[in-house]
Amino acid sequence: MKNKKWFQKVLAIATALVLIGSVVPLSASVDAKANTKQDSQKQQSLFEKTQQKLEELKKQTGYYKVKNPSANKDKQSSKKKKPSKKKQEPSDKEKPSTEKKPSKKKTKPTTPVTSDAFGDRIIATGDKYLGTPYKWGAKVGNTSSFDCSSFTKYVFGQNGVKLPRGARDQGKVGTKVSRSQLKKGDLVFFKLKKTNGKIGHVGIYAGDGKVLHTWGRGGVRYDKMSAAWLDWGFLYGTRVRP
Repeated sequence: MKNKKWFQKVLAIATALVLIGSVVPLSASVDAKANTKQDSQKQQSLFEKTQQKLEELKKQTGYYKVKNPSANKDKQSSKKKKPSKKKQEPSDKEKPSTEKKPSKKKTKPTTPVTSDAFGDRIIATGDKYLGTPYKWGAKVGNTSSFDCSSFTKYVFGQNGVKLPRGARDQGKVGTKVSRSQLKKGDLVFFKLKKTNGKIGHVGIYAGDGKVLHTWGRGGVRYDKMSAAWLDWGFLYGTRVRP
């Protein structure tokens, strides 16, 4: 409030000086029209001096500070540090992992092989003689009739495997396999009631629980191994390969 009253007094004095300066050259111009140019120059000089004194008084009395109090605030705010625009690097947790995850591919379970190419050839050879009559003691190499062991001997012989004559002797060749391990083309051996638990018959496992053999009426044929006499008489199988 004190500054404001002081400023009003200064402003009144300055205004009076300006008016005085403007009156003096005006009266002079009435008395002496010949010196109008000099009077105007004096008037201009007096006006400039008055303006300078007025500016000095404004600065001394803090006129500009009162009039524009926000000017200092703008200067101070401009001096504040601008926030840095540097990009922060992501932490180790935020960085994407480059490690390869182990694949979760499921492996298909392996199924037991029940046949092979050799077994397929054996069955294909024997299948050609379906219906050929059975004859006990048939001559080896004769294809017009077979008994059980001459049939197996002939079929394997056609595929590069020599078997002995007789079912019991053939049961001594190759690798023994159980019923659950049989593959197509394996030899299968059976006991008969009259053989006292010993081998009395031989055939060829054809897959799907069937046997290709020759016996009695009908000669060479396929029978299910679940048939009563075959199921009861099964002893073991053998795997013979070239």
